[in-house]
Amino acid sequence: MSESSPSPPTQLRSRPRLVDALRLFIKASGLTYENLGMSLVLSIVWFFAVATAAAFVNVAPIIVPLAIVLVSPIHAATAAWANLVVHRDDAGFKAVVRAYRTFFARSLLLGAMHAIAAFVCTVDVYIAFTSQSSMLKIFAGIWVYGGLFVGAVFMYAYPVMVEQNTTAWKAVRRSALLILDNLGFTAVAGLVAALLLAAGTVPTVLMLGGVQAAGTFSIIGVMVYAGLSSVYRNLAAVRLLQRYDAARVSERERLQDDLEEERMARLERNRITWHGHSCFSLVMEGGCRVVMDPFDAAVGYPLPEVAADVVTISHDHFDHNNAAVVKGSPKVLKGLTDLVIGGVRFRSVESSHDAPGESKRGMNYIFLVETDDFRICHLGDLGQPLNERQLTALGNVDVLLIPVGGTYTIDAATAVDVVAAVRPRAVIPIHYKTDATGFDIAGKDAFLSHFSDVRHIGETSWSVRRSDLAKPEADGVGDIPVVVLNYN
Repeated sequence: MSESSPSPPTQLRSRPRLVDALRLFIKASGLTYENLGMSLVLSIVWFFAVATAAAFVNVAPIIVPLAIVLVSPIHAATAAWANLVVHRDDAGFKAVVRAYRTFFARSLLLGAMHAIAAFVCTVDVYIAFTSQSSMLKIFAGIWVYGGLFVGAVFMYAYPVMVEQNTTAWKAVRRSALLILDNLGFTAVAGLVAALLLAAGTVPTVLMLGGVQAAGTFSIIGVMVYAGLSSVYRNLAAVRLLQRYDAARVSERERLQDDLEEERMARLERNRITWHGHSCFSLVMEGGCRVVMDPFDAAVGYPLPEVAADVVTISHDHFDHNNAAVVKGSPKVLKGLTDLVIGGVRFRSVESSHDAPGESKRGMNYIFLVETDDFRICHLGDLGQPLNERQLTALGNVDVLLIPVGGTYTIDAATAVDVVAAVRPRAVIPIHYKTDATGFDIAGKDAFLSHFSDVRHIGETSWSVRRSDLAKPEADGVGDIPVVVLNYN
């Protein structure tokens, strides 16, 4: 029992057939037999409740509505027990008492609604048989048939309320929708439930009216109604809700997807600029400016001339730690970090600059720059394949900045394995041989040869948001785009 209902199937369930109503009766009989002990306990409680209500009704028939209200908490508790039986949960006495308390107020309200409907139907029947006006007889007769629909609505309202843990009004409204959407099934199920109701209540009323032979049938009838009928009505309600909820959830999901696409379309794109080697400047949506791994002039590329709010340093080597070149008064982040600056979260993950088994270069810190709608991961001078702890810490990456040149970092083959493990929406290769640098490292071609979607932007900057990039579906790296930028 949950506010959002049980997890619906991924596809819309087929409309229940007439024969399904009879099949559910067989299934309900088996479930009731499996839980015969509690069924008997509830039957005793239900017997005394019905007998008490019937005694008052015999004295003053006008108090039928009040009797319905007073019995409604027991009705709801019995429905909750049947719900547990249907879902094969613990359906013990404590669970029933807990359900009685949980649904007490709501069941009284539902009982009051039921009582008003019963009172109106009773008045209609009286008018239909006693009125001298033909028009009134016709009008009352129509409402008598409407009473059958109302009775069916309240037949489902109790199990719907406990199944979805919803309000009394929503239970009534959803029950009406279920019936209108499945008229044939609900007609047959209603007939079966009506027969069980008659078996459970008529003998008791007759017994209290002085028919001695009805006593035995009263006990048997109440046992049937309290156990079998409750389980049957819950099975029928759950079957209908599976179809109803699948449609409703599908509708909600489509609306949420549309709203998300609309929201993403309004977002500013994040601008990613490559300055060469491993140095990038970012302008995140909202305007936060970031420079990552600025290099020294000895590297060979022109020094970046850019201001920033934040500078990240993956490790203290001259080709990655020249924070002084960045203009403004940026906050410099090194080592283990988890901060929010200017609405952007900066966090780092510890890794090794060295290949497995080596200890030449020390630690390397992977930096993640993330907003609610975008996450960029800069691997720095990663020297190792990523382990499970590191992959879990990275999470879902939109754009991965990955070294591919080898020698001081992972090589092309290992970089491909890392991409396959991280599964970002896009990749930008970094730290590879170009005409500007004299480092003894490999170029980018060996890495690019593993990908089918290589995009040479022809610019130093790339503006992107998450909605521009598809989430990779297939295994491997075949559907992950690689974006190649020019350097300043």
